[in-house]
Amino acid sequence: MTTAAFLTIDTEFAWRHHAAGLDVEEIYARSLEPAGVGLGYQLAELARHDLKACFFVDPMPALLYGIEPIRRMVSTIRDAGQEVQLHLHPAWTDAVAGDGGRAHGRFDLSDHDRATQRALIVRATDLLIAAGAPHPVAFRAGSYAANDHTLDALAELGFAYDSSHNGAVFGSSHIMLPKRQIAPIVPLRIAGRGLVEIPVTVVEDTPGRLRTLQLCALSSGKVDARSSMRSRRVMSR
Repeated sequence: MTTAAFLTIDTEFAWRHHAAGLDVEEIYARSLEPAGVGLGYQLAELARHDLKACFFVDPMPALLYGIEPIRRMVSTIRDAGQEVQLHLHPAWTDAVAGDGGRAHGRFDLSDHDRATQRALIVRATDLLIAAGAPHPVAFRAGSYAANDHTLDALAELGFAYDSSHNGAVFGSSHIMLPKRQIAPIVPLRIAGRGLVEIPVTVVEDTPGRLRTLQLCALSSGKVDARSSMRSRRVMSR
């Protein structure tokens, strides 16, 4: 039996390395290629197993460090035959290189009003395209910090997919869907506007507590066990 699944990777500069005052090459190395198991390793493993994945790339650090690091991310991913889509951490909008992270925009996209969210998505889209990516059709908010205004803006801008809903981080993810929603869905708010929500998969880590299904944090045995438990519960209803 074949199981259909989306493999997604958030690809970004880690804010903590910027806040530590590291130079751009060190930030790239620690964020993208940590301990030899970063982007290059993941792309090699995907190729070895003949798998496709979606890399959500955050282009906003280009506002501080120029477009070249983002172009390097995009070309590395695309040269490996993988997909690039849009990721967005708005804190980079007011950041200043070398200030220890003191200056920054709001960290959560959902803290902005609808018009500002739209403007940020347009700005990030332009940067991603300038870095060599095709026009994105899918989006994920940084830290999953999206709300229904995000969906409105994405639908208006012609995006086909959003993947920001994550029931395991409901304090950050404010899209009005059930916490346990993991199947693709068209929320009523955007019905007929061409946008599909593809939630992040969550599993029940301990009774009543959800966590994101991350391949780097869960063994295959745990994933299989949690999936089997969920299937049995669905079948018993």
